[in-house]
Amino acid sequence: MPLVPVDPAVVPRADETAVDRGLRLVRTLARATCFDEDHSTDPLLHGFLFLDQDRVRLYFRADGLPGVTAADVRTTGALTALISALPSLVRGEAEQTVADDGDPHCARVLDVTHW
Repeated sequence: MPLVPVDPAVVPRADETAVDRGLRLVRTLARATCFDEDHSTDPLLHGFLFLDQDRVRLYFRADGLPGVTAADVRTTGALTALISALPSLVRGEAEQTVADDGDPHCARVLDVTHW
């Protein structure tokens, strides 16, 4: 098999896409679960769905809440604070969730796109 050397200093950097931003968000949340030594992460990231160029629906299972809770988030903007607050938002904002009959994967949706 031929080896193709690549010099990163010469290869132009590709522009970041919406998918790149969405996957970075998902990887960050999944990594928190992977490094939780006692595996007690709550809520637990259960899955995700790209809604459009700038929004991802994250699916969580949380102790004390029946079924799956979804959170619609933007993939742009100040994500650090949102990522830190998301677990408590999913667990504590049940009164702000709405049922989404169009999504068979969750019992309720929390919209934090403007958070």
